[in-house]
Amino acid sequence: VCVCVYFSDTRSDTHSRLPDPFTGNLPNASWQIDSSAATLTCFARMATLHTLLASYRRDLMTEHVSTGAPLARALWLHYANDTTASSTTDQVLLGSDVLLAPILFPSQTARDVYLPAGPWVHLWTQQRFSSTGQTVSVEAPYGEPPLFFREGSSVGAQLLSGLPALEKLPCHLDVEL
Repeated sequence: VCVCVYFSDTRSDTHSRLPDPFTGNLPNASWQIDSSAATLTCFARMATLHTLLASYRRDLMTEHVSTGAPLARALWLHYANDTTASSTTDQVLLGSDVLLAPILFPSQTARDVYLPAGPWVHLWTQQRFSSTGQTVSVEAPYGEPPLFFREGSSVGAQLLSGLPALEKLPCHLDVEL
């Protein structure tokens, strides 16, 4: 009986002690998607890029169902005999034909990227690399994360066909870092 009274007493006060859900994440003190027109444009740019990858992701999901292969993969899954690829932990393959090297620091505007052996194309500049396993340096302004696709791949053609739409959505944020 005492336990029931204790819980009933505290339970009646539970909601008054919970933080306001809009105070918890402090939307007025952090960057939000609708913080500015520029932010919305950058979001639209990345959403468009995400859409351009839709059919490729769908194919990867079908592959996953039949083989168990993850959509996002460590480089060593495809390049097990490449010691540099095996030790690279800050890049990811989407399937076998898209390589992404995320920007890891707020003020970072360029990035060294390890390209495993094969023909790769940098999405934003269309620069081609016939890699034997090499590190390249690429610019990475806001809205242009280091993204490469395997030359001749169907996903590469899809990404290139969508570049005009991406170019209509420039990402220029004026933020203090």
